[in-house]
Amino acid sequence: MEGLKDLLDARITETVATTRDGNGESNAAPMGLVRDGDVYARLWEGSTTLENVRATNQVVVNFTRDPVVYVETAMDDGSGFVVDGRLRDADGWIRCDAESVEEKRDEVTRWRLTERERNVEERILPTHSRGFASVIEATVHATRLSFKPELRELYEHHIDVARKCGGEREREAVDRLVEHVEG
Repeated sequence: MEGLKDLLDARITETVATTRDGNGESNAAPMGLVRDGDVYARLWEGSTTLENVRATNQVVVNFTRDPVVYVETAMDDGSGFVVDGRLRDADGWIRCDAESVEEKRDEVTRWRLTERERNVEERILPTHSRGFASVIEATVHATRLSFKPELRELYEHHIDVARKCGGEREREAVDRLVEHVEG
């Protein structure tokens, strides 16, 4: 086992991070992992995830196939999805130590993740859904619309693709995302 790397098969893998602040309050939010020699998280300045990781140097990387979880954790604090510091109903999770790496691009900091403990709940036959992928893309764009309004067209495109190609859970996820974004 190479630590976290043995579960990642892409350069960037979308996960949901669970973190705790200095008082033990939980937060959940989508987090892309970058596999580049080691495994890194790219965390945005001003995010609760970054504040919590700075306070504790810990993060739990959670793997889920539920698109609603991605939307709700991106647009809210996601604490309702967290149990014992990890994502409830995750297919698997990995507790990691996080070490700040001297690199900052734009408003993003980089953190090297080192596995401490893992639990893989479920291994599944992988499938690929354009609907699910579009939920993720629309969610990422939605979180950046306030400072990158030019992403609106891409956001709307991915909403349409998710509705056309996704299943029931993907359609529910984009309906919730639109509610968050459009008010």
